[in-house]
Amino acid sequence: MRFKTPHSGKRARTRQSLEHLTALVKCQQSQVASLSRRQGQLREESEALRECLEASGALAPVRYLASLHRRRFAEVVKRHPGPWPGSLDTVVQIRELALATVAGAGAASVAPLAAASRALRGGVGSMLSEFP
Repeated sequence: MRFKTPHSGKRARTRQSLEHLTALVKCQQSQVASLSRRQGQLREESEALRECLEASGALAPVRYLASLHRRRFAEVVKRHPGPWPGSLDTVVQIRELALATVAGAGAASVAPLAAASRALRGGVGSMLSEFP
């Protein structure tokens, strides 16, 4: 015969709590798996739709990618607000900041930066001879 101790009620509640938590975790795992499957389906559908729109000429791939980039960047700025000094092309127009940018990104970044746009070429183009 087992005797009840003052701790036996506490153990039973702890066991019930653990069983409840285990059931919740299993339910959440199922929900995550379902969401993952649905996300895969939606990705496949959006890729097929994009292919159709591009093939029909209704969607220019470069404009789509630029729009996607702007939307993602805006979301990052929204999540990480702060004092943005300006765009990269504004920053590299100031020689000291352009040098700091190149120092941080590495000398190999100068040519790709200069080739990226006319505005960037104006800022780092003069450095092409300094950082071949």
